[in-house]
Amino acid sequence: MVRWSTLCAVLAGLALLSGSGARAQSPAPQDEPPVQSGFVPVENGRLFYEAAGRGEPLLLLHDGILHRESWCGQFPQLAAHYRVVRYDRRGFGRSDPPAAPYSSVADLFALMNALEIDRAILVGCSSGGQLAVDFALEHPEKVRALLLEGVVVSGAPLALNLVLRGGRRDYGATQSPEEATAYWTGTDPFFLAPESVDARAQARDLLLANPQNWRPEKNRFERPPRRTAYPNLRELDLPVLILTGEFDIADVHAQAGVLEREIPGARRLVVPHSGHLVHMEQPAVFNQAVRDFFETGRLFHLLRTRDAEEALSYYRDLRKRVPGILPLEEAELNLEGYQLLGQGRVKQAVAAMRIGADLYPDSWNAYDSLGEVLLADGQREEGILNYRKSLRLNPGNTNARDVLAGLGVPIQEPPAGE
Repeated sequence: MVRWSTLCAVLAGLALLSGSGARAQSPAPQDEPPVQSGFVPVENGRLFYEAAGRGEPLLLLHDGILHRESWCGQFPQLAAHYRVVRYDRRGFGRSDPPAAPYSSVADLFALMNALEIDRAILVGCSSGGQLAVDFALEHPEKVRALLLEGVVVSGAPLALNLVLRGGRRDYGATQSPEEATAYWTGTDPFFLAPESVDARAQARDLLLANPQNWRPEKNRFERPPRRTAYPNLRELDLPVLILTGEFDIADVHAQAGVLEREIPGARRLVVPHSGHLVHMEQPAVFNQAVRDFFETGRLFHLLRTRDAEEALSYYRDLRKRVPGILPLEEAELNLEGYQLLGQGRVKQAVAAMRIGADLYPDSWNAYDSLGEVLLADGQREEGILNYRKSLRLNPGNTNARDVLAGLGVPIQEPPAGE
């Protein structure tokens, strides 16, 4: 499993492996799972969907230009681990164009009910991520976690720089599908990174083959969400990962920072060598981030928002399910523990440091940190015990010596009976 504090280096390495001008390839499973497909009725129309795999449901929500086939680098790969559903939103791909007002949130709700999905992970790109957030706020019981790629949420103030693409677009100009495709896959410097040659060709082919994706009806008839997301982000009580491509427009990066700050326990990652469409440009990186996050993201979320025992219970279950797992690096757990301590969440800090000591039993620093937070929690005897463990591993640990001396206890544990 990729560890979070080293993930950026891994991302860069995977990108380099693809060679100059190519995207990192996501190896297809040897035996691709069978695909179920069809149409689901929604208000005044139908949605086309494809589903594959078994396990926890995971829904892929495409952006506002492409359609479900943009997830070709994820659909079969993730179906080896999840029950994956991708679908064409109203007016895209094979789904019906809207002829009357409709709600994307209601469409997604109808799709999940038709496929008998009670609760799912939502992975959304751009406006698909916006939809995922709106849906999670309206139907929190239906969403287990969110992965948001290049997202700007509903209700967020839109800068002219974003709308006009840094002055490169005349927003009021009418473009043919061919002209629009040429702009987004050729001129725009933020949509796709300069070296994303394969992804650029794939996006161009998809758009030229699906000119209906440019029809304005889908935007004209779409109802706004019942509650805009921007002022209500703190209500999101679930694991959230925000992915942003290195070359995406500055406004999207700024929005990612707002989401990380406002959503409790959210995590943010910038992916090198990518623009707006990380999942197409770096599919291997994206897929690894998905799998790693949904194993470890819940642990971080519990540490930051729940009681310590719930976090420890989840961690113990995770270790049983995935023997030998190292979901987090020691330095990251250490940092998390001290941040929790600084916030006054002392028992959660103890939980984070206990996990660190369990994962890294040969680390003197893990026991030193655990000793510190235990003392802060009033657990004097166990704190002393962990400082002594640290000294046995590193007799030169002056911090542990100073702490024990300040407590007036010997460095070595006294022999039994004394």
